[in-house]
Amino acid sequence: MYKEDRANPSFFHPHHQQQQPSHTANASKGIIIPTNYYQATSNMSTSSGFIAFFGATGGCTNATLVHTLNDGTHVRALARTPSKLTDMLLAQGISQAILDTQLTIVKGDIASVSAIKTVLLSTDYALASQILSGVGGTPQLRWNLKRPVTIDNPEICATTTKNIVQALREIYAEHPSTATHRPSIVVISTTGVSNIKEDVPFGFQTMYHVALADPHKDKKVMEQI
Repeated sequence: MYKEDRANPSFFHPHHQQQQPSHTANASKGIIIPTNYYQATSNMSTSSGFIAFFGATGGCTNATLVHTLNDGTHVRALARTPSKLTDMLLAQGISQAILDTQLTIVKGDIASVSAIKTVLLSTDYALASQILSGVGGTPQLRWNLKRPVTIDNPEICATTTKNIVQALREIYAEHPSTATHRPSIVVISTTGVSNIKEDVPFGFQTMYHVALADPHKDKKVMEQI
């Protein structure tokens, strides 16, 4: 359940969740995240304001969100199902008190520039100090020898990044006082998407350049934006 901000029904503040699970899961269990990745988010938390999260229920992004909240940083996150995100955080040891005081969830979809703007700009017209996106699609197998793996939305990473940039442009136009603030955008990408032909070990080339061709194509476009 949530306490809804009646001034703007898009906002949801986690409140009075059911009893918190007794176990505490490791936030990065099953996920390998470089040390400098956590260092980057530590540097983020030293900035004033809040961090905007997109794709917060995904593996790496969710682990980073747990780290960020534990560091005392305020966060605004976009989620299609807010209860799913809060349940994940509670299961990883984030207290209800932290959710109530540090996390604001905007219910919406990454395809909506309007929803993204609501995440990036607080109710007092403060712009996010940092933006973190880990949005991705769901892998799907298909009968195709050249490209056996695709994703449900083959352009989701590129589209998300374009929408975030468009949302910032509209915010700058609508609120000129924010134009001097340029938050950095951090995206979760992958290895093997550079323009260097032999950028992965020989044994991985078939998997990277054939099996994962579609999702990697999306990542490449994302990084060029």
